[in-house]
Amino acid sequence: MSKVNADRPKVNADRPKVNADRAKMNVERAGMRGRRWLVAWVAALSMWSGHATALVFAQASLTEHQQKVHDEIAAALEGVEKSLAEIRVKLSAGDGNVASAYNAAVRTFNMQSRRIGQLPAGHEKTKSLTARAEAVKADLDATAAAVRAGPSNSGASAPEAGAGSGSGAGANTGSSEGSTKLDYKQEADLKDARYYMNELRPRAEKIVEITSVAMDADSIRLALSHMEFVNGRMKNTVERLNRLPGGHPEVKALTEEFNKIREQMIAAHDRIKAAAPEADRQVAELGQQEAQDREMIDSWSGVLGNPQTLFDNRPDEAIATAGQLPQMQAELKQMLGRWEPRLAAKPNDASLQAMVRKLQWVDEQLTDLSDYAVQRGQALPGQIDQQIAQVQRLIDIAVTEKRPAYFGPTGGITQQLGYAESMLRMLEATNKPAHPAAVASIEAIRAKSREAQKSLSEEIIRNNKLPAELYSGPDVEALRESVIKTWNELHPGDQVLKVVFKTDGWSRTTRWDWSEGYKAFYKVDYDHIQPSLWYKKDDSYAVAVPVEIYKDYMKEGRIVIKPWDREADPSVIWIYKIENVK
Repeated sequence: MSKVNADRPKVNADRPKVNADRAKMNVERAGMRGRRWLVAWVAALSMWSGHATALVFAQASLTEHQQKVHDEIAAALEGVEKSLAEIRVKLSAGDGNVASAYNAAVRTFNMQSRRIGQLPAGHEKTKSLTARAEAVKADLDATAAAVRAGPSNSGASAPEAGAGSGSGAGANTGSSEGSTKLDYKQEADLKDARYYMNELRPRAEKIVEITSVAMDADSIRLALSHMEFVNGRMKNTVERLNRLPGGHPEVKALTEEFNKIREQMIAAHDRIKAAAPEADRQVAELGQQEAQDREMIDSWSGVLGNPQTLFDNRPDEAIATAGQLPQMQAELKQMLGRWEPRLAAKPNDASLQAMVRKLQWVDEQLTDLSDYAVQRGQALPGQIDQQIAQVQRLIDIAVTEKRPAYFGPTGGITQQLGYAESMLRMLEATNKPAHPAAVASIEAIRAKSREAQKSLSEEIIRNNKLPAELYSGPDVEALRESVIKTWNELHPGDQVLKVVFKTDGWSRTTRWDWSEGYKAFYKVDYDHIQPSLWYKKDDSYAVAVPVEIYKDYMKEGRIVIKPWDREADPSVIWIYKIENVK
């Protein structure tokens, strides 16, 4: 009796198209996510028309505890900044009694900066807080020099100045336009403005450099990280410049530079906004490709290992893998071509490092498997001949010694022929030129077995007994009814007597198979169980037929029922006395 659909991939013959449609749908869904990211980006970039706005990619929020730690650190850093500003004011006023306040600020900074390590390193809020801590550290160092120099009525020497964000800077016109004399508070504001401008200037130049050429998702991400920093510094700068007299020469120069940078940032914002949709599409496609590559390579790595162990203990997986080794090696080469260049561009990316390491490991395993498959394929013809000789020996014993059980569904001859057919499938996967001769040898021994059965046909039939019912899952009765219904649709005139689930449960198969028609790998993921059905042949006999049942998870768990062929002249090993089918 031959199987209908014995080659399992045929059960899923339409899967490549289904998977292609699903992949297209996933890309479209990823594109939808990309458009949501774009909304967040555009909202973040609108900061240049008003007050500071957080610049972050869509990402997981901090936990409640992490947010609390973040807020406490931010508040403490703000307190340190205020303390340093007050110290500078005192020094400018001639008050040198600031050492205690400075030391307290240092202790607070040291304690809080260490706490930043409690936050997720890659999170945008952590990056922002780290940048702020670096700025405060620079301010502490500059203030330390001023504290050591002592008070000066002409104002403490300023640390290098830096910058902020917001709408354009226009110095306060409430002071005399032509005045060149600043009071001590204005001196402090000017020093701070210098400091912030010096900080934001190189970042702004980098943003202009990045956005002046074609941008992908990575370059947009880098530009946004710089913009977040510049945003904070510009906000601080404009607050101080707007408190200063516009007629002061240095204030006027800083204001002009600030507004020039602001215009550059607005132009950069427009270029990023224009590039973001295409970047979103790239991110969606790359994310889909990465997810598929990771899933495929994880599936392969789960199968590979010691080749001999694979062939000896998991022959079905070995056959499936060996039969598509050239395609797997070609696909792996393409994957390495995708990800090795990205790792070269981002050598510190842990995710890319792990991806490339796994690809290289699988590449080595496929080479080992390929070498072993050649050796195994060369040895299989002789092993099949030995197996056939063993079957012939059992046939001779069964006939000579009248042992009908040898021919039964669970008898030695049936089992040994099963082993030989498994070797035959393995041979087809590893040594195709030798396959036709082996097929002919196995067909010949099957014919001998069938002929030998005739001399013991009545004894074999009488000896055939129903197997035990082993499966007791909650779906067993529904499956039994479906098997009967399927058989009745195929063979309306038959009377089904029995359906027995002779295995204790489903077996799961998840792998990627090669489609020769579509020239691509597609995923198969299904459960399988094989009951047997008995239909009434006549008033004296019933015939057993194995049935393949698949639960196809690539089609939302759809049940597929495939009975074997109904043979016009079934072998006696499948024929039962009617009284034995109860």
